[in-house]
Amino acid sequence: MGGRSRRGLSPLVASIILIAFTIIGGFVVYEYFMSSSESVMAAGEGVIVNANTVYVSNTEKLVYFSGVNGHSGSITITQVKYYMPDGAPQTVDLSQSGGTITVKPGDKFTIDLLLPADAAAATLVYTTDAGETLSSPPVSLS
Repeated sequence: MGGRSRRGLSPLVASIILIAFTIIGGFVVYEYFMSSSESVMAAGEGVIVNANTVYVSNTEKLVYFSGVNGHSGSITITQVKYYMPDGAPQTVDLSQSGGTITVKPGDKFTIDLLLPADAAAATLVYTTDAGETLSSPPVSLS
């Protein structure tokens, strides 16, 4: 039959190609899972806040806020927004009443404020290292 012989890839070249595809495939899978886990971790970031109240008069209560910074970077708490029973928000600017509070990742913090006795709920307003201004979930003040 004409003396032509067909030759395939040598086993060495085939092995190198197979290893290269395996490494590339592993890298693609790794990048996919890393991007997925980053979005899941980012969704879990935030500030966890609790509030305890002590009534000091018929018109005022002392509110003890405590919490943990769940973000991957530092945050600076700048304001406390509290809400009256009719839903009207009021703001306490911490830079004017004792100073803002900077909290490192995973650290705990406390804030003590004198608020109206009928304040129903509150949120903490903070900025992240990235410059985002965010609010904590509302906490009940009753």
